[in-house]
Amino acid sequence: MAVTHFVTFKLKPEVARSEDKLHKVHVDMLDLKTTCLKEGAPYILELTGGKQCSPEGLDKGFDIGYVVTFATISDRDYYLDECPTHQEFKKYIKPQVEDVFAFDYEF
Repeated sequence: MAVTHFVTFKLKPEVARSEDKLHKVHVDMLDLKTTCLKEGAPYILELTGGKQCSPEGLDKGFDIGYVVTFATISDRDYYLDECPTHQEFKKYIKPQVEDVFAFDYEF
């Protein structure tokens, strides 16, 4: 059963207002699909996302969001807790965000 990890970032204003900084965060996040490895191979099935553009006004100030799909809960858990590439990404992005919201689901 596949597991989907949905994550959104509320960026610090100096990041959100800078197209260059915002673009770098976006590209670095999308790169995780190929740079996160488990036993020498990529294990993220799908990774999509981008900048908030809904006109509904329900974004609660979050700037960017991503959907990451894994084949198993074990792969998702590895990504969250062990994957060296993802751990480095978390260190990199932490000082650039004010808030993070994550929600995972199975289907």
